[in-house]
Amino acid sequence: MKDSFSCASVAEKALPVRLMSVKMLTFAAKQKQNNISIMANRKTLKKVIAGISNELLTDCVAIGMVGDADQEKLSALAARVLAMEKEYIARVNHTEPGSVRLFYKKLREDFTQEANQLAAEIAKL
Repeated sequence: MKDSFSCASVAEKALPVRLMSVKMLTFAAKQKQNNISIMANRKTLKKVIAGISNELLTDCVAIGMVGDADQEKLSALAARVLAMEKEYIARVNHTEPGSVRLFYKKLREDFTQEANQLAAEIAKL
């Protein structure tokens, strides 16, 4: 009798949950933005960026350990996730003068788009 609770089945079930968590975090950030204010606390924004990046890296590691995915592609995706995290935290640290609200709104939109794109690429592996 085959064990239906193998590592592969756990990874396949965990990946959509992780992708959903990225969408939930970005949705929560948007709700907070709409209800409270547009400019978030920098510390909180950096934590959200780091948290989403860690989730994406965890997906890469899980797929690498369990799946038959190409290790070079996984390494390249993990490097892109780390570069994305570094880029967006640097953007938070150095706010452009002028319209601060538009700066943070664009930052959130760009980060959400790039994180969802990376999550989709990870899901394809």
